[in-house]
Amino acid sequence: MSTPALLSVYAQHGRGRVLRNCLPPGFADLTHAPTDPTEIVWPASYHSHPNDPDALGGSISRLVNEGAPFRMIGDPIGAGVAFGLESDPVGMGVPLEQWPTALSGIGIGIAPLADTKFNRAKSWLKPLELCAAGVPWVASPREEYVRLHKEGAGILAERSRSWYRELARLQGSESLRSELSDAGRSVAARWMLTDHAWRWADAWQEAMVLQNKGSPVSSVR
Repeated sequence: MSTPALLSVYAQHGRGRVLRNCLPPGFADLTHAPTDPTEIVWPASYHSHPNDPDALGGSISRLVNEGAPFRMIGDPIGAGVAFGLESDPVGMGVPLEQWPTALSGIGIGIAPLADTKFNRAKSWLKPLELCAAGVPWVASPREEYVRLHKEGAGILAERSRSWYRELARLQGSESLRSELSDAGRSVAARWMLTDHAWRWADAWQEAMVLQNKGSPVSSVR
């Protein structure tokens, strides 16, 4: 399982293993090249994250009213109302193979997650991908995002005023953006799949041994 929260649900027999999401080769050596380094971007589709804008409160509408550029990488339909904007933000999906490059064009990334049981079990993949692309980011303090932050990446924000303060601070400080970009890249470099593939092989070998002994095992992903 990719998080301890999932392990506690799907491997209650105690023979599961946590294998945290890592980055595939397409995320290696990305060049951070935003057209606007102060642009705030949510790399998500609203229809698959309908509750998550609530985590930001009115911070995005306040920033946009002050002139901040904001867009999405994903379907934005409905997001305007959710963020308190006059209309849906600019946004569109990209083919999967173009996802890493699309992320590298983000100035400032956001990863909001409403405080739900589902989100508390989510992995750190989205902010980790932003790290690999050199994108400074602000995220909700859910368990795995906190874990990634403790490794040295990103900024966490809980309340609307915190989101507003941290995003405004990033927009106004080139040095802070550069500092977070470099720190994120360093963290991402430690979580490339090529360096951790042995963990999956190890887990499957252990599962086969248990299966041959007649013990029920969970699929480990």
